[in-house]
Amino acid sequence: MKSSIILAAGLGKRVREYSLVLPKPLIEVNGKPFIEYSINIMEELGFEEIFINVHYKSDQIISYLKNLNNPKIKISDETDCLLDTGGGIKKIMDENKIEQVFILNCDNLWEDEDTVFFREMIENFPKDTISLLALTPINLISGYDGKGDFSFTKDDYIQRYNDTTSKGYVFNGAQIIRKEAFKDLKSNVFSINQVWDDLISKNLIKGYKFNKNVLHLGTTAALKKYDEKL
Repeated sequence: MKSSIILAAGLGKRVREYSLVLPKPLIEVNGKPFIEYSINIMEELGFEEIFINVHYKSDQIISYLKNLNNPKIKISDETDCLLDTGGGIKKIMDENKIEQVFILNCDNLWEDEDTVFFREMIENFPKDTISLLALTPINLISGYDGKGDFSFTKDDYIQRYNDTTSKGYVFNGAQIIRKEAFKDLKSNVFSINQVWDDLISKNLIKGYKFNKNVLHLGTTAALKKYDEKL
């Protein structure tokens, strides 16, 4: 697998107090912009291509990325039309003839040791599966206030979390997906959740148990709480 994607085109609504001037990917935590944590992970994993989509305050992100002078980084510009999570991935895969790709959201403070888990996830991507989601037990993820996103069924297959299951897992922002996942979608603008639900109904999506603490800073409350600890 040579290609990767960092999703950086969000509007930053949940961190609006911080993103009035800067887009969320450029908000600094511990002296580094959010997006730098994801870029460093992609570099550690040895990807030949790092695609990054942009929309909100895209001029700032594009300027930052160009100043890195990293030939691996390629920008997918959604300035004129935000394609949502699914549409953004599909656009990159279609335009660059990518068959399968590793994807990160840039909401987390990824650590160097996370590469061990990501590498294992990539190496064990099942051939009979169209997508694999990194799922963290709810007690190991910080900055998340829901009940859970998914639960495991049999043989690492997953379903949407509901109150009848014993333990909720949270999608931590990392996934692998094949181009085949988008073959029946005619729209250019859609959420990746639509794709996941279709794959769940067809038993074509599995979860990878990411049993490690994850720091998710996707909301103003989470960022403030983290700031208070520093």
